[in-house]
Amino acid sequence: MFKSVYTRYIVSFIMIFVLSFLCFGAIIYGYVFEYAENEMKDRVKSAAYSGKTTLDLLYQSYVESHRASGNLPDILDKDSYKVFYTEKESDILAVLDGMAKISDVCVLILDDQNRVAISTDQNLEGGLFPDGYEPIDGVSKEKVCIEGIMSKESYICTFPLSGMENDYRVFAYNLSNADKIMIGKLVQAMALSAVVVWLLGFAGCMLISNGMIRPLREMSKAAKRFALGDFSARVTVRGQDEIADLADSFNDMAQALSDLEEQRNTFLANISHDLRTPMTSISGFIDGILDGTIKPEDRDHYLNIIGTEVKRLSRLVRTLLEVTRIEAGARKFNMTDFDICEMAMMILFSFEKQIDDKKLLVEFNCTEERVAVSADADAIHQVLYNLIDNAVKFSYEKGILRVTVRKDDSKKILVEVYNEGNGISKEDLPHVFDRFYKADKSRGMDKTGVGLGLFIVKAIIQAHGDTIEAESEEGKYCLFRFLLPAGELPNAKKRGEDRLSAPEDKK
Repeated sequence: MFKSVYTRYIVSFIMIFVLSFLCFGAIIYGYVFEYAENEMKDRVKSAAYSGKTTLDLLYQSYVESHRASGNLPDILDKDSYKVFYTEKESDILAVLDGMAKISDVCVLILDDQNRVAISTDQNLEGGLFPDGYEPIDGVSKEKVCIEGIMSKESYICTFPLSGMENDYRVFAYNLSNADKIMIGKLVQAMALSAVVVWLLGFAGCMLISNGMIRPLREMSKAAKRFALGDFSARVTVRGQDEIADLADSFNDMAQALSDLEEQRNTFLANISHDLRTPMTSISGFIDGILDGTIKPEDRDHYLNIIGTEVKRLSRLVRTLLEVTRIEAGARKFNMTDFDICEMAMMILFSFEKQIDDKKLLVEFNCTEERVAVSADADAIHQVLYNLIDNAVKFSYEKGILRVTVRKDDSKKILVEVYNEGNGISKEDLPHVFDRFYKADKSRGMDKTGVGLGLFIVKAIIQAHGDTIEAESEEGKYCLFRFLLPAGELPNAKKRGEDRLSAPEDKK
C-alpha cells in the first residue's frame, strides 16, 4: 500500500502516537474518575456525618437544659424532636449551612414521614420523598426524588439522628457534578496536549525521517548510475550512526566497483594485446608458408615460432579458465601430506637456465631435511612456481633469490620467496593480489602475464585456510610469505642451510 519508506515512517509514527495516547488517556481517565468519585463520596459522607454529630450534641444540650429547669418529662415524647427543631431551627440551619458551603452539598433533615423538615436549600422544605422510600445508611449513588420539586441522580449519604422513639435522619447529597466537570476539563486538557504534542512530534518525525531517508535516496540514485556504467557517484556521509556506516560502506563499494572497472578495462586492453600479437604472428607466418614467401628451408624455423605462440595462447586460455573455476568455487582440492622442501627445490631446478642467464645467487633454506605440509600438491606447486617465476623475472642481475621453509610459532609451515630487484611501490603493494592488476603497466619486464597469477595464488592459499602477504621496498627487494598446515612424514631430519648455486660471491 505504501511504497515509500518515508510514508511508512510517517504512518507508523501516527499509529504509534494515537495508540499510545489512547492507552495513556484511558489510564489517566480511570485514575481521575476514581479519584473524583471517591472525593465526592467523602465530601457527602463528611457533611452528613458532621451534621449528625452536631445535631446530636445540640439535642443532648437541649435535653439537659430542660432537665435542669424541671421540664424534662414534658418533652421526652415522640414529638420531642418536632419541638426541638421548631425551637432551634435557626441554630440548626446555621450549622447545616456552614457544612453545606464547605462541602458543596445540600443537607436536609427528614422527619418520620420522609418529609423535608429543614434544608439548606429553602426550596426543598416541606418536600416529600416518594412513598416506600427507605433511606439506607452510608453512601450510595441513586436518584434523589422530592415530589414536585426536584429529581436528580446524586451521591447521597444518610444517618439516623439519636433520640428516643424518633425516625428523624440527616440527609446529604452533592449539588454539582464536580466529578464530571473535572473529567471534562481533563479531556479538554488532554485533547489540547495531544494536538500540540502531535504537531511537534509530526514535525520532528518528518525531520528525522527525512534525515534518515536522504542517504537512502542518494544511494538509490547512485545505484541507478552504476547500472548505467557510471561509478563516479558517491553518497554524502552525515553523522556517525548506522546510516552513516551504511553510506561509508556504499562509498567503499562504489570505489571498489570503480577500481574493478578500471582493472577490467586494463585487462581487456592487455588481453586484446596478448591475443592479437601471437595471432597476427601466426597468421602472417602461415600465409607466408602457403603463398611461398617463406622459403622451404626456413619453414621449420617459422613453424617453431608458430608452436611457441600457440603454447602461449594455450597458457593464457588455461589461466582464464582457472580464474573462472576459482571464482565459481568449482576447483576441488585434494589434501595430502608431502615434502614441500623437495617441491620447492625441483621448481628452482626448472628455472636453472633463467637463473644462470641473470647470474642469480640462489639460497635455499630448509630447517629440516624434509618438511611436510598438508595441502593440495598441484595447487601448492602452482603457487610456488608463480612466486619463483616472478622472483626470477623481476630480480636484478647477480641479485639474491632466496626460498625459505621453516616452522612458524603457530606450529604451521612458513614459506618465504625473496628476491633483490625492482620491488613494488607503496601505491601498488595493496593491489598486487587483485584480479588483472599489473604493477609493471608498461609491460617492459613482463610481456607474458595478464595480472592473474597472484590473484590465483592468493585464492589457493585462502582455500587452504591460511594467508599470504607481500612485503617490498621499491628498488631493493620483494618478499612473499604464506602459511600452510603442517603434515606428517617419517624420518624428518635436521639440516643446515643449502646453496643450490653460487656463480660468484656476493660482496
